Amino acid sequence: MLNKFRATILATSFAFLVLLAMPLHANAQSENRVVKIVNESSAPIYHLYVSNVGEDNWGLDQLGIYQTIDSDRYRVFNMDDGTGYCMFDLKAVLSDGREAIRRNFNVCRESSWTITN
Repeated sequence: MLNKFRATILATSFAFLVLLAMPLHANAQSENRVVKIVNESSAPIYHLYVSNVGEDNWGLDQLGIYQTIDSDRYRVFNMDDGTGYCMFDLKAVLSDGREAIRRNFNVCRESSWTITN
């Protein structure tokens, strides 16, 4: 009888802990890291660099060598780099060499960045 009671208590405790942990895990997985980069500048964007704020260097060019974001156009990017970070630094380089930099951009809460210069 005592062993059944202990087993029931253990099973109930385990179920309770699983239920407590589920919302935390579900929230972490459901964070939206998709960001629309809008180009309202007078020149195409040739390069877009993204790095989480924990990095010292800019990440890879998200546009690659064959893609651009023309004036009055936008592109959508998934900023999830697998680290769980929400805070990123963004850098757009325009065709004429101008740069637009946005520091501490929260990709989990903000859904777009508009370049206007």
